[in-house]
Amino acid sequence: MTTVLVLACLLAACGPAKGTATNPILPSGVSPTPLEQKQTTGIGRYTKIVETDPLAAPAGVTFVSFVHVTQPAGISLTHDGPDGLVYAVKGRHVVSREDGDHMRGADEGKTLFVSHGDVHRAAAAAQDWWFVGLGGIDLRGTQIVSGGALAYASGDLATLPPGVNVKEQLGLIEMAAGGRTSSHSHGGAEAFAVLTGSVELRTGDGARQKVASGGGGTIQPGVPMQIVVAGPEPVRILTFFATPEGRPWQTNLDTVP
Repeated sequence: MTTVLVLACLLAACGPAKGTATNPILPSGVSPTPLEQKQTTGIGRYTKIVETDPLAAPAGVTFVSFVHVTQPAGISLTHDGPDGLVYAVKGRHVVSREDGDHMRGADEGKTLFVSHGDVHRAAAAAQDWWFVGLGGIDLRGTQIVSGGALAYASGDLATLPPGVNVKEQLGLIEMAAGGRTSSHSHGGAEAFAVLTGSVELRTGDGARQKVASGGGGTIQPGVPMQIVVAGPEPVRILTFFATPEGRPWQTNLDTVP
């Protein structure tokens, strides 16, 4: 017993000092040997910016527009496109009808709903914002917002049965190098625009699509998918969902696409 105690003391004395590279002092709750994450598990963060009440979807085939707008100080802009969401990035954003009625606003990081014919009101300082909206394919190639730049237009989305309403959700995905979303599918369509970094969109049919900043992707309802960071830079993605009433927003999967 004495020999065992002496040996244990010698091992403790000869071990690396705490606080060194080989024996670091870790915060409470942090394991020195973290468990390996499954490839189906997401590594990153999703923030839901807004989710609407059920809305009547445009009839027929639809698509999603992502329009980036830098609105100069003192200039008002007309909303020529479909109804949709404004996401204020810099400056408070104010919208009204052309006659000034129904004035409403969104602070930075918030959203508001806009309709065709609304006016994006002038402000004392320049504003930076996004419009994201679902419209009929007859609007492809048309001016959505005067002064805005179309960043991404989705592919044609699956046609919904007549009379079905949809919930629209806008969110922000943020991932560091090595990050990924979970392996999952959605009950409705998803379209996204990459704001920074680059990713690979993987879908259940074996397709692999590289998408860099300034590009985007479209995923149809029920398609297994995963978005994986494809470079060393952090990734930020603005993403939009149109989910028919009664369908799940997301279903996580046990296999990778």
